Amino acid sequence: MDLNLRSSKSLQQRARARIIVGNSAGALALSKTYVATGEQGGEPKVEAAPGLGLVDFGITVHYKGPSTTYSVRSFDEGLKSSSERLKTGIYAIPERHALVWSDGSLNFVGDVYLFLQGEKTKCRVV
Repeated sequence: MDLNLRSSKSLQQRARARIIVGNSAGALALSKTYVATGEQGGEPKVEAAPGLGLVDFGITVHYKGPSTTYSVRSFDEGLKSSSERLKTGIYAIPERHALVWSDGSLNFVGDVYLFLQGEKTKCRVV
C-alpha cells in the first residue's frame, strides 16, 4: 500500500470527480502547500509544509485568527515572503469565510486574501 498520498495519483483522480470540503486542518491538507501561522519565542512565525496537492496553490486558515498578540501586518510580512520563497500563491482564509474550488475555478465567500510574489491582494467575490 502506498502511504505517500502526495505522490498517489489515485487519490487525486478520485478527488476530481467529487466534492471535498476542508475546514481548518482539512483545507490545509488538500492544498499544494499549507502555511501555518503561530508564534515561537514570543514572535510571530509563518511555516510552510507540503500538502496532498489536490489544489495547485497554498492555503493558510484562521487568517487574522483569535490571537491579538501580534498585528496582522506581522503575519502579512511572513506570508508575503513565503509566497516569494515558495513561488506559489497562498490564499489566506479568515474565520467564517471560504474559498470554493470547482471545475478549475475559484469563488470566494467573504473576504479571502491572496499572497503572490510578495504582494497581498483582496480577492473579489464573483
